[in-house]
Amino acid sequence: MSARKRGHSDGFRASISGYWATVRVLLPVFVLLLVVLFFVGVFAPRRSRRLQGWIDDRMERQEEQGDRSHGRLGNWTAKALDFIQRATDAALRGGRKVRGKAES
Repeated sequence: MSARKRGHSDGFRASISGYWATVRVLLPVFVLLLVVLFFVGVFAPRRSRRLQGWIDDRMERQEEQGDRSHGRLGNWTAKALDFIQRATDAALRGGRKVRGKAES
């Protein structure tokens, strides 16, 4: 069934395709960032703790602003930032864990 038959205009299709193009760019960038943070945890454990604290401070501040926003957009923003914070924490912690096992 085409977009016009479902009642959607071509502008609606363009906005959806633009969304997926953004996701296709941001997702690999986010995964690459997690890999870099993992290696920071492996090769520089002290700096990774400071970096984790810095990231946590920034994310919590932004998450609070998202919580203060009204409606679903504020909830979605807060949840997305919480997910990103947990993922970066896990990458840094995992790198430090690997470093600890390699030194033992």
